[in-house]
Amino acid sequence: MAEYLLKGGKMLAKTCPVCHAPLFEYKGERFCVVCAEDASQQGEPVPVAVVTPEKTVDMPQKSSATPSNPENSIMDAITILCRRMVDEPDPTRCLIYMQTIREGAHSIQILRQG
Repeated sequence: MAEYLLKGGKMLAKTCPVCHAPLFEYKGERFCVVCAEDASQQGEPVPVAVVTPEKTVDMPQKSSATPSNPENSIMDAITILCRRMVDEPDPTRCLIYMQTIREGAHSIQILRQG
């Protein structure tokens, strides 16, 4: 996740229909970095684009995110993932949530250093 943010990728308010991690937009393509990374590690072909149905996302009521502040966008996404993880019965998805949250926290740390 951090790599895509640092390269100019944009974290979207939409989520992956498979793992529910935030989707990214990079070079005109929308995709899930979590699923792409999992597929890459397992030696499977990496899907570039993810087609997502239109749906609303459980965003915090008072979002502090602005286009000029990616740190707040990442914090909002982490908050959403934490809420979803509480009710998730599948341990594999919980692990994906935790990995995604860790990547988001790492991204914030990188942004604060630079």
